[in-house]
Amino acid sequence: MNGTFGLTIRPQEGGRHLLEIKYGGEHIQGSPFVLRIAGATDPSKVRVFGPGLKNGLLHTFKGNFICETRGAGAGQLKVRVHGPRGAFRVEMQPLSSKDRTIAVKYNPVEPGDYDIDVKWSDVHVPGSPFRVSIFETQDELDEFEGRQISRIGGSTSRHSRHSGPEYNSYQWQEEI
Repeated sequence: MNGTFGLTIRPQEGGRHLLEIKYGGEHIQGSPFVLRIAGATDPSKVRVFGPGLKNGLLHTFKGNFICETRGAGAGQLKVRVHGPRGAFRVEMQPLSSKDRTIAVKYNPVEPGDYDIDVKWSDVHVPGSPFRVSIFETQDELDEFEGRQISRIGGSTSRHSRHSGPEYNSYQWQEEI
């Protein structure tokens, strides 16, 4: 009765949509309107893989891995690496905004345990947190991996958390 109208929109899928509103066959001011519909956040769709998630030797260690967020909906990617003080630097670089792939790299300079948290919208993705152990000698690595294989379940300390001043944390996040 007062010249206003209500509109309810129930999108069936995420993405960029245009809403055209016409009156008397002509677009009203501002039409068409751009609607960005975000799909539901689904951290279980994030894939994390690469050599930087495996135990290794300090002098040959490749501390790089990939985070693929395609299909995970709108959200923030957070990567945090906990390890010995001053032992690493963390770099993150989008490989492509189109396929939502992020390259992560850290370079340990001393042996020790590194816990890697990967979260999508503040929820751990599958496999996170990752525990990576870096050793100085092949004998130490072989002994450690032998103990891991002989342990039933092999995960008694996998999800432990370092805390206190002897560890550094690095974090990167970006709206995707």
